[in-house]
Amino acid sequence: MVKHMLVGFDGSEESRHALQWAHDLAVQTAAKVDVVAVIRPPEIGADVETEALIHNMRKQYRKLLSDAVAEIHPDAEAHVFVGHPAERLLRYAEDHEIDHIVVGLRRFRARRSRRRSPAGRPR
Repeated sequence: MVKHMLVGFDGSEESRHALQWAHDLAVQTAAKVDVVAVIRPPEIGADVETEALIHNMRKQYRKLLSDAVAEIHPDAEAHVFVGHPAERLLRYAEDHEIDHIVVGLRRFRARRSRRRSPAGRPR
């Protein structure tokens, strides 16, 4: 039985679909929904630059998250963290007795390269 769901949110259309899916299930099961966005800090850069970047990203993610939650599932609890997304979501799930984790699926399409030779013909 679903009691407490965690939705990973990054502002993408896929994460909005995941939030909608969780909302629909929560309506059926009366489950609690938490939505978490995780900012992955850059691996290089000066500390001051990194702090400023994370500060700005937090503001952007809070806005995206609050807008999506207000529109799709107003009862959800929303949080923004900094760290590795998968690790942070799992830690949150363990700390809050989450029984279902919902994330969006991104499909990657292979692009065919149409490199041209110096003469302008495809290789």
